[in-house]
Amino acid sequence: MIEKIVKVGINNLVNIVTPFLLMVIILKRLDLDEYGTIIKYQSIAMVHFLIIEWGFYSYAKKKMSKLNKIKISVIQGEILLSKLLIYILSCLLIILLYYIKIIDKEYLYMILYPFFLSCNSPYYLIVQDRDLEAIIINLISKSFLIIGVVYFFTNKSDYLSLLTVSTFVGAVIYNRDIKFRLQKMRIFFRIKESKEIFFANFCGGFYTYSIPIILSFSFNNSQIAIYGVHEKVTSILKMIFQIVSNAVTPSEIRNNFANIKKWMLLSLGMSIFYAGLLYLLKEELQSLLNTVIYDNYLVLFFISSLLSGLVIFYSQTYFLHKYATNIYKNIVVISALLGVFLLLIVARLNSLSLVIGCVAFIELTILLWMKKKDYDLSYKPKH
Repeated sequence: MIEKIVKVGINNLVNIVTPFLLMVIILKRLDLDEYGTIIKYQSIAMVHFLIIEWGFYSYAKKKMSKLNKIKISVIQGEILLSKLLIYILSCLLIILLYYIKIIDKEYLYMILYPFFLSCNSPYYLIVQDRDLEAIIINLISKSFLIIGVVYFFTNKSDYLSLLTVSTFVGAVIYNRDIKFRLQKMRIFFRIKESKEIFFANFCGGFYTYSIPIILSFSFNNSQIAIYGVHEKVTSILKMIFQIVSNAVTPSEIRNNFANIKKWMLLSLGMSIFYAGLLYLLKEELQSLLNTVIYDNYLVLFFISSLLSGLVIFYSQTYFLHKYATNIYKNIVVISALLGVFLLLIVARLNSLSLVIGCVAFIELTILLWMKKKDYDLSYKPKH
């Protein structure tokens, strides 16, 4: 398990460093208003991605873990065709957003980004012990984006286009050995099989990714940009917990609950250390990002991200455990719907501190609810 955590950690490190580097470059060339627009568009794209993803990742993680390479390639092909069908149908949502003027023509530069992003799934490589290959592909895709931004980025449209092209490059490499079987019924079968977890995954993701969209109704783009800067700076706290939870398989959850608890405590310690380090280097960070880092926002985001990391760890590890699926879905769906409702109300008060505090409160509520449902890492079910 240690080796797998190291490999997943390297992959996640790439996913952590890339957005930070891009943020540094963008803020040197664009003002906060333009950066806020980019954050809003990425938020819309991520909500679109959640619709396309449909719960396939979690479904594939269970389905593929005991299959051979050929069967995995066939299932991956069926899932990819299913995602394409859902993407085509879901583009009606983008048309609606355009007509109600939430997005403009600039968004068309990244219209394909959600679909390509959904095709950048490394899990079918990981279950075949091809972790190193997944890391290399991720590095190629992210390096392509960074190099493109450094040499060809001059405005928002350039960045949105480069973002789409880089995910396309990753999607092509990831899916190069997929086998397609054009059987209509098999595609619908995959959609039907994975729909069980879709609503819970969508609600949980929508609550997270829709915050900039919710803010856009009451805040200007510069305020959305300030929110985005603080969120990205502290997002590593959540990523630290994801490293362990993404490396864990269903069998390890059943057999090694005690070890998982130790890794969770280690993740917590690393997160607290990072939070302290980041706070000490705040002045240098402001100079690097060419913007102001506010103490109150930073502290609130530290608390929110730490709680969010714990929620991610519990939810991802327990969801893999079949005995907790229904409990997980109920908690995520109800909490996410409540969270969106509260944020819509709080955002009207036009205070970022209240918004971030509201997010922290919701994460704490989810965590306490999980504990109330006796989510004990040392628990081992009877077989």
